[in-house]
Amino acid sequence: MSPRAVVPISINPNDYKDGIYDILKLVRPSWQQDSILFKVFSEGITNQLVGCYQNDSRSDMVLVRLYGKNTELLIDRKLEYLSMNLLHSKGMAPEVYCCFSNGMCYGYQQGRPINVHEVCDPKISGLITQEMVRLHSIKATDVDDFQTYNVFFKGEPILLKKMKNMLQIIPNKFEDSQTQQRYASEILGKIKLWDEFNGLCKVFENCDVPIAICHNDLLLNNIIYNAKTDSVSFIDFEYTNENYVAYDIANHFCEYAGVDEADFSRCPNEAYQLKWIKNYLELYKKMASPEGSKTDAVTDEEVRHMYIWVNKFFAASHFFWGIWSLIQAYNSVIEFDFLSYGILRLNEYLRCKDSLYVQLPNSNNPS
Repeated sequence: MSPRAVVPISINPNDYKDGIYDILKLVRPSWQQDSILFKVFSEGITNQLVGCYQNDSRSDMVLVRLYGKNTELLIDRKLEYLSMNLLHSKGMAPEVYCCFSNGMCYGYQQGRPINVHEVCDPKISGLITQEMVRLHSIKATDVDDFQTYNVFFKGEPILLKKMKNMLQIIPNKFEDSQTQQRYASEILGKIKLWDEFNGLCKVFENCDVPIAICHNDLLLNNIIYNAKTDSVSFIDFEYTNENYVAYDIANHFCEYAGVDEADFSRCPNEAYQLKWIKNYLELYKKMASPEGSKTDAVTDEEVRHMYIWVNKFFAASHFFWGIWSLIQAYNSVIEFDFLSYGILRLNEYLRCKDSLYVQLPNSNNPS
C-alpha cells in the first residue's frame, strides 16, 4: 500500500479505537485486536497522538496521529509526508505506513524526549548538533524523487512566506469576552504586527547564511534521546522545509526555555552559543568535504558572523510562534493556554528586537 494514497478512513478523536483498529488492519494485519494496547502521548500541543503495540512489547509500536482542528491552516500535510519520506530514506525519520482522512500512521522512534536540564548537557547537546548538521547537509544530489527535489531544493527559505501566510489568518476577534479583552489589550494590533513583519523582511532580505532543509520546530519534545544507542533523533516534521540554518539554530536555542512553564532566562548565553556554533560549523565543514580530505579550520570571524545572525533570528522565532499561537488560540481544542503563550512570545520579540539591528563585522548596513 502506498502511503501517498489517502486511506478513506476518518477517526473520531473522542472515540478513536474503532478507527485505529481499521488502520492497523492495513498496516499490521497479523495483529489480533484483543492483543492491541494503546498509549496516549499528551506532550504535544498541536495534534492527538496514540501509540499502538502488542502484549506489552513496544519495540514495534505504531503511532497514529490525529491532526488538530484546523491545523491545515498552518501545516501542509503533503509537504510533511514528503519530508518524512525523504528523511526516512536518510535514516533520520520513521517510516510512514499510511495517511488517512484526518491523520497519519507511522513508526515509533525509540527513546524519550529530552528536558530543559538535559538539553544543556554537553554530551546530549553535542548529539543534537550532530543531528542538525546531518539534516542541514542533505543535498539535492542525494534525492532521486523529482517531486521531493522540486519542493525542497528551490533555494527559497520558507520563514517569511510562512509568517506572511499566518498574519493573513490571525483572528480579528474572539467570541469569549474575557479572551477578547486580553487579546485587545495585550497583543499588538494587526497593523502594528504587519509593520513588524515588514521590518523583519528588510532585515533578512540580504541574509548571507546557508539555506538548507531545516526542521524549524526543534522544541525539546521533538528531540528524542535513546540511551541504548546513545543517540539523538528528531521527530514531528510538520514545519520541515528549506530555511536559513541560523533560524533553525536560533529557534532551537529559544526552546531551551521549555513550553509549559516557559522561562527564557534558560536560553543560552553568548559564551555557550559561540562554543555551540563553532562545533556546528566544524561539523558542517567536515560533512561538506569529500571523505578523507582536510577541512579548513573554522575562524573566529565565521563563528561571530553566524552568532550575530542567530541572534537576529531569535527575534524572528519569537514573532513566528507568537502569531502562530494566536491562530491556535482561536482554532485549537487542545487544553493549552495558547493566548498566554502568544503574549509571552510576542513580548520576548519586543524585548530582543534590538538584536535585529546589530551590525555585522565590516558592514555599514544595519541589516
